[in-house]
Amino acid sequence: MFIGLDQLGNALTGGHPDVTVSARVGYLATLKERGWFMFMERLIDFAFWPVDGPNHCVASWAHQRDVDIAKKVRRGNDAGLALLTAGIMWLVPLLWVVNLVRRWFR
Repeated sequence: MFIGLDQLGNALTGGHPDVTVSARVGYLATLKERGWFMFMERLIDFAFWPVDGPNHCVASWAHQRDVDIAKKVRRGNDAGLALLTAGIMWLVPLLWVVNLVRRWFR
């Protein structure tokens, strides 16, 4: 469910609907455009660190290489992507707490 929402957010900000925001940012920060996307990559990696560990964006990009991400990544709308990244910064800590509580009750 969360991957589908992530792909929807990516599509709404001008990205390809088969690619997640994290994979798009990881790809663009690593291979294409440095500054802005490296900043967003750090923010997303920081937000996902409690849930997914370090290097979330690069790992997402590596996981989606089977869909030939190089042909599907589009720069899209930077302002929309920045707003989506800000939303992720608020959502992921909540998911971390839910995940922690879920582990306690296993």
